[in-house]
Amino acid sequence: MKQFLLIFSNQTYLKGLGLSLLLGLLTSYFLTPPIIVIAKRLGAVDKPDGGRKIHVQPTPRLGGLGIYIGILTGVLSGVLIFLGDKKQIMLDFSSLLGILIGATLIVLLGVADDFFSLKPAEKYFGQIAVSLVAVLFGFSISFINFPYYGMVSLGFWSIPVTIFWITAMINIMNFIDGLDGLAAGVSAIAGFSFLFYLALKGNYTLSLIIAGLIGATLGFLRYNFFPAKIFMGDSGSMLLGYLFGVISINGVLKSVSAISLLVPIVIMGAPIIDTLLAIIRRASAGRPITEADSKHIHHRLMHRGLGHKGAVIVIYVWSAFLAISGVALSFATSSFLKILYALLALAFTIGIVSYTGIFQEIRVVLNERKRKSR
Repeated sequence: MKQFLLIFSNQTYLKGLGLSLLLGLLTSYFLTPPIIVIAKRLGAVDKPDGGRKIHVQPTPRLGGLGIYIGILTGVLSGVLIFLGDKKQIMLDFSSLLGILIGATLIVLLGVADDFFSLKPAEKYFGQIAVSLVAVLFGFSISFINFPYYGMVSLGFWSIPVTIFWITAMINIMNFIDGLDGLAAGVSAIAGFSFLFYLALKGNYTLSLIIAGLIGATLGFLRYNFFPAKIFMGDSGSMLLGYLFGVISINGVLKSVSAISLLVPIVIMGAPIIDTLLAIIRRASAGRPITEADSKHIHHRLMHRGLGHKGAVIVIYVWSAFLAISGVALSFATSSFLKILYALLALAFTIGIVSYTGIFQEIRVVLNERKRKSR
């Protein structure tokens, strides 16, 4: 409670975060309409295929540019506020520069994919290159604190583990971008959770970026919620995944707390669980794990009769529950509370997933493969 009062009594800090969030929101809100027009003229449009793509009208897909410019505007405005009060706010300009350079590169990669439909291998090598930029600026997972086990130094494996984490987060956000407003809404919800966590930890630099991210996604959501006037495209989903991946490294995973490993995983639980189940589902059926389909959790919820909006709102609620659980888990003062919050998050997740019928489908496929192998 003392740390909470100390951080949130800092007027300069609050003004910086508030301005970053507000200008991020306003920038993406007012910039997205002209981007819609530009995307249509340039032919960056996602056309329905009558199958996996469920939208019925051709829809522009460069929304990530509005989100990126919104984040950039918000962050730079917050920096100016902080610079006016150097004694109270200390920014890590090296980390800030590294994140913004990486964000710019991943957006350019996403724009190239939105226009030219890059091959999966080309896109993944690009993601690795961007992840290496983050490593060069000091973002690395050099050790991991496992709950109830202790600290494990990664040594040489620090770089490949860091690259894996960042690229995994990039693709996790890409996977969940399957319904109107889903990725943007989930990112905003997770962003609020990360912002609260980072603020209490006194990490001014990363909380400033997260504030801009929240604002930019909320401003974009005005045009992206069902029925969407524009999609964020890979330029948006990969940007959000990259930012969450990098920020969670220095903001959470490097914490000396043994529970730190679980915090980003629980907060980002909805997209992470969806991705893991997609991999298991495809692998058990003998199909490539990169093969796109319409059997993600959000698709299944929609087909269960919830409709487009209903499915998205259910995942919003699920994401909010996990986000709150993740923060509560990180600040719990006893083992009992930590276990309780983890079990509640797990129970809620199992309930959602069971409702979709994914477990049953995987079990049927595995039994069928076992029968054929005899």
